[in-house]
Amino acid sequence: NRGNDGEIHQWFGDGTYALTAQYRGLNSEPFEMIALVFRDENDNENSNWDTGEVKKMCVDRLKQTNNPQEVVDLAQRCDRFFDVGVYYYPSLQPWTS
Repeated sequence: NRGNDGEIHQWFGDGTYALTAQYRGLNSEPFEMIALVFRDENDNENSNWDTGEVKKMCVDRLKQTNNPQEVVDLAQRCDRFFDVGVYYYPSLQPWTS
């Protein structure tokens, strides 16, 4: 089930958050996108930017965290993936002398 132009949907799985959207690009070409957010204690990064590996990890995680099939289907239709780690760093360091 594809969304309509300009629609944005939020999906909450077991430990995941997905944002999906359909929009139009150059020459009114339709595009779909998914952003998947999850917590992972593993520090492994996709330093080779292997998009096939990222796609497989994304689809597997969506399935494992009980996201609706339409979200999994959208991820399977996507042809460009990238993995960006987001880390928390305390902004104020403690005073030491």
